[in-house]
Amino acid sequence: MQTPLDVSPVIADDLVFIVSRNSTVTAVESDTGDMVWSADIGAPSFSWVAIDQGNLFVVTNNGLISGLDAATGVTRWQLATGLRVQAAPAVTEDRLVVATLSRRVLFMDAVNGAMNLVYLTRSAVNGTPAMSGDIAYIASNDRFVRAVRVHANNKPLEKTILKWWAQFWVWGMAPFPPAQSGTVWSHFVGERMNTSPALTSEVVVFTTQNGTVFGLNTSDGTERWRFSIDDEEPAPTSPIIVNDVAYVGTKSGRIHALSTATGERLWAFTADGAIAGNPAFANGLLYFVTVNGTVYALE
Repeated sequence: MQTPLDVSPVIADDLVFIVSRNSTVTAVESDTGDMVWSADIGAPSFSWVAIDQGNLFVVTNNGLISGLDAATGVTRWQLATGLRVQAAPAVTEDRLVVATLSRRVLFMDAVNGAMNLVYLTRSAVNGTPAMSGDIAYIASNDRFVRAVRVHANNKPLEKTILKWWAQFWVWGMAPFPPAQSGTVWSHFVGERMNTSPALTSEVVVFTTQNGTVFGLNTSDGTERWRFSIDDEEPAPTSPIIVNDVAYVGTKSGRIHALSTATGERLWAFTADGAIAGNPAFANGLLYFVTVNGTVYALE
């Protein structure tokens, strides 16, 4: 493939889906590498795809959202939002959720792309929401973590009213704005977040730019625990959770394993350089790479 790649491929149903900088998404056979199809998505994308029930969803950096047939690459629907997007889309049940850098999180019907909810934030959302049932968990640069119902709908004029209400609140001319449609809870962390959260049935785990790892109760957003990474340069990755253990990498080249129940550090491993991207887990092994080009597999 004669084009730069910015994100990891995604594997589903014996196909590998590759998003490239030349505005295409390509499907190849996982065992042979033979190309099955390639589709033009209209603009470069810097996030991986989401796949659900034979549907493939991809977003571009200028906010073009596409729903494709995963087996054939045929476009089923496309929506131009004009918003800046960095995070990969997320899907749960029949809803697609797209976080943007333009202070909006979009909730839409995964079948036809119809928008049911535009959820406003006070700053960019860089990470992909974590999904469980009909709830999306969103960590934002505005220092809030939110739980939002994916099937909620905006009320008439809600976006306009809340936009001005929030501005008057900033000016000290109005009380704190009321909760938006779909809000289950919101929790003010006090630190900026630009990574994706991870979930267990009871805890949502996320990292902050300051190097803090938080565990909040999924039911009501109350803080269960927090852990401060003591590395010289934390710059943590997004966490992944396997068997009630959260794994987080740092710019200092360490992998930290934390209990999702208590936040206690179970162990830490030092690699040969900064951890690049997020760790991955398969077949009992934890995989990660460093900026020096080394691939690690830990038991």
